[in-house]
Amino acid sequence: MGAQVMKSDERRVLAGLWVGNGSSRGGREQRRLMLRDKLNELHRHPVSARQLYLEGKKQGDAEAVVGLADILFRIQECGLGRAAVMEESNKHLLIRVLDCSRGEAHSEQSCWFVTGFIEAALRRTGKYASVEVREIECNEGRERASVFRAELRRNI
Repeated sequence: MGAQVMKSDERRVLAGLWVGNGSSRGGREQRRLMLRDKLNELHRHPVSARQLYLEGKKQGDAEAVVGLADILFRIQECGLGRAAVMEESNKHLLIRVLDCSRGEAHSEQSCWFVTGFIEAALRRTGKYASVEVREIECNEGRERASVFRAELRRNI
């Protein structure tokens, strides 16, 4: 009959992640653990980089993001690493992720998941006509940081 209102502690699963009251510490931790478990599950079976990329896109597309700050926060909130912008222009963006997707079953292919996640989340903002993300450094240096380059074409 009318609109259904969720209580502040109600949550539901959407695309394999918990949504709802994500502002609570317990909700954020539950979300991070579920995503970590999903990554670990993917690594238990022979899985291609393409499959990880597509799964990352699926998870990134499920995010409620408005801008870049939301995306950086979601990367950290989901336990994919600590993200920061290195360089930004109208046509590209460089994002550094410390401890990139360092789950129990981290492999070099894990960064494909993060690549898909960033690409889908950037598209989800609705600010870009096209987005193409690629990893340009994988767990390089003492900080074990990965760097992703997003080529952007803004909506007119």
